Amino acid sequence: MKSSYKILQESLNVDTLIVNLRSRFDSFTDKRAKNSSISLTDILMNAYAIFSLKYSSLLQKKHLSTVMAYLMLLAFHNDQLVQRCSKTFQATWKMTKTKPRLWVTLRAVFMVKPFQNFKELYDYMACMYQIKIE
Repeated sequence: MKSSYKILQESLNVDTLIVNLRSRFDSFTDKRAKNSSISLTDILMNAYAIFSLKYSSLLQKKHLSTVMAYLMLLAFHNDQLVQRCSKTFQATWKMTKTKPRLWVTLRAVFMVKPFQNFKELYDYMACMYQIKIE
C-alpha cells in the first residue's frame, strides 16, 4: 500500500495546482462593490499568471533566494487576506484568544489530518471549538 505522501506526490501536476489555487481564491470574500464586472478570483488568477510569465526565470537555481522572498511575501499577503476576509478564521482566532495559541493549534491539526483546502482546515478548527458560523 502506498503512503499518502507518495499518492500526493504522484498526483502533483500543474493542472491540479491551478485548480487548487483557483478554489483557494474562490474562498476569499469579495469586499468590493457588488456591481464589479470582474470577479476577485479572476483578478487573482490573472495576477498569478502575470507573475508566472514575468518571473519564470526565477525558477532557476541561482534565483532561489529571490523566489523564497517572493513566496514569503505571497504567504504573508495570503495570510492577511484570510485574516481580513474569512469569518471562520476570525471566529476561531477570537475563540483561541491569542495568535500563538491559534497557530499552534492550526499547525497541530494540519499535521495530523489531511485537508483539500484551507477553508476545510478553518471549518474543522471552528468545529473543534464548537463555533457556529453563519
